Amino acid sequence: MLNNINLNELSKIITKIIFSCIVLYIAFTNLDVIGNILSWIISKFSPFILGGMIAIMLNIPMTLIEKQYYKKHNKDIKRALSIILSLLCTIGLLIVIVAIVLPELYHATKVIIEILVNTLNELTNPNYADSEILVLFKSLGIDLVSLQAKLESWIQFYSRELVSKLLFIFKDTANIVVTFCIGLVFSIYLLGNKEILASQVKRLMNAWLPNKTNKIILHISTISINTFNQFIVSQVTEAIILGSLCGIGMAILRIPYPFMVGVFIGVTALVPYFGAVAGELVGFIVILAVDPFKALVFMIYILILQQIEGNIIYPKVVGSKIKLPPIWVFSSIIIGGNILGPLGMFFAVPTTSIIYELVKEATRIKEQENLERSLL
Repeated sequence: MLNNINLNELSKIITKIIFSCIVLYIAFTNLDVIGNILSWIISKFSPFILGGMIAIMLNIPMTLIEKQYYKKHNKDIKRALSIILSLLCTIGLLIVIVAIVLPELYHATKVIIEILVNTLNELTNPNYADSEILVLFKSLGIDLVSLQAKLESWIQFYSRELVSKLLFIFKDTANIVVTFCIGLVFSIYLLGNKEILASQVKRLMNAWLPNKTNKIILHISTISINTFNQFIVSQVTEAIILGSLCGIGMAILRIPYPFMVGVFIGVTALVPYFGAVAGELVGFIVILAVDPFKALVFMIYILILQQIEGNIIYPKVVGSKIKLPPIWVFSSIIIGGNILGPLGMFFAVPTTSIIYELVKEATRIKEQENLERSLL
């Protein structure tokens, strides 16, 4: 009888393992299909998804403000004031970032274009016909004069194309603004009525779902909310530290555009691992156009800063919060980026952390059950 029970349990376990492997294989071999389905869902429900994301972001400062201030106020007044302050702080931060980055980025882009145009004009000048650089280009089969003409015609052609597409650009911009406004209103509604909505969801679950299923869903929801909150707080903290260290170090070393590059790297660092690298690459190109030597100094400083960030800052600030091994962080970012791009890269780490924590819990419970069964 005991052997039959063990065989039945073993067959169930093997069936579950085989089924899980099949599902994983289908999922990994059809990432493009999954990406298309997710893209379709996001496009259809984008205002509400955006509203949910905004609500998750604003809920953190709103909760802190509610706990620290307005303790003597009415609940509705306290909630309204907390939402307004959270929105004002977020909008103010975005305005500061744009005010720092855009003017400097515009100036740097203008300098790069001027340098490229002047260099091309000098190389195609008849006085430089026998220059070593021109001879080198000719030996490689590159005609700079025809290249310049092609570049000018390309710019003229796409300038006309750009003018013809301004209407479509305006339409897309209007759609983005409308989607954002709807999402913002939806997020404010979610934040203002989150206790009521949570109570309604619990009532529906209690009425229609078994008690065991309710407990599982509530447990998963609790872990998910805590993980997302911890990840967002720690990722923003890490981005601020990294951007500040970058900007301060560049200012001390007298590297051009310290505040712009520091802020840009801090913003891009919100995407784990790859975001900061993208920001550093843009910073290097901008500095290279102004001062090649300082660009080299910048790269050396960034390499040192990356070691400090990767070995000290990120494990302490983010790694200790999400409790996810580095290999899973890296893998989740790659997969999330392939499915949903930068947005997928940002949400891949907390999502993987949630799955990792749930699997670890389930494994621990199963091991305990197997141990108890073996002792019988």
